[in-house]
Amino acid sequence: MRISLSRYQEYYIFVIIFLFLFRAPLIIAEDTIDEARTNEYATAFWNSFNNDLANGALEKYLTHWDENAERITPTVHARGIEEIRATYKSYLAAYSDFHQQEIRRIVDGNISISELITTAKNRATGEMMTLPNVAIVELNDKGKVIRARVYLDTGKFNPKPLPPEK
Repeated sequence: MRISLSRYQEYYIFVIIFLFLFRAPLIIAEDTIDEARTNEYATAFWNSFNNDLANGALEKYLTHWDENAERITPTVHARGIEEIRATYKSYLAAYSDFHQQEIRRIVDGNISISELITTAKNRATGEMMTLPNVAIVELNDKGKVIRARVYLDTGKFNPKPLPPEK
């Protein structure tokens, strides 16, 4: 049985074979951290959230971020440490009693994926919020976060201006 392929089909098959043979090793080569170290760095990052950021030590928490890091949520894309600092300052102004409970973690190379429950108290209303979310955190070989993508329902969480004092 002989199969006849069009030029388009031949090209398509060539691209698939090329990507399989040459791209897969490049993806593996990009991972410079083994999974045990990624797990260690991710643990330090989440511990710093609960122990440092939750207690207002923003600068200590930011030591876990690379200067050129990105923090991406459905509504905020902070690029660089200054924008990330500003984002967390707005959260700290609007909320207190932050806590992240990590439900589970998957580590693949230099990427840590965590299912989290975040709780925080709204300073304006006193309401305690519970916010399920998922964070995909990419780390460099120094253990610094280079990109964090956080998936959550931000409608309830995004800080709103505090009412004027009377």
